[in-house]
Amino acid sequence: TPQLWAYGVALVTPLIIQGVRWLVPKVPTWALPTMAPFVGILVGLGLNAVGAAHLSWVDGAQLGALGVFVREIVNQYVTKRMTGTTQSD
Repeated sequence: TPQLWAYGVALVTPLIIQGVRWLVPKVPTWALPTMAPFVGILVGLGLNAVGAAHLSWVDGAQLGALGVFVREIVNQYVTKRMTGTTQSD
C-alpha cells in the first residue's frame, strides 16, 4: 500500500545519509542530520515519480526527519547497552 512506502522513506533516509558520510568524510557531522529533510523530500519525489506513493514535499521532509530521530534512538539504546550506563549515571 502507498502508506507503507511512506515509512520506507524514514527507513532509507538514515542509510542514505550514512552513505554520504562514508563517501564524503569531510562533511561536518552537524550537517548530516540537517540533510535529512532534504533527503526525505528527494526520496518522496522518487516514490511519487514511480507511482508507489503520493507524498507532498512536507511529508517527505517530516519522514526524513523521523528517520534521523529513529536512528538516534537506536544509537542511544545500543550505546547504553554496550557501555552499561543508564540515564541516571
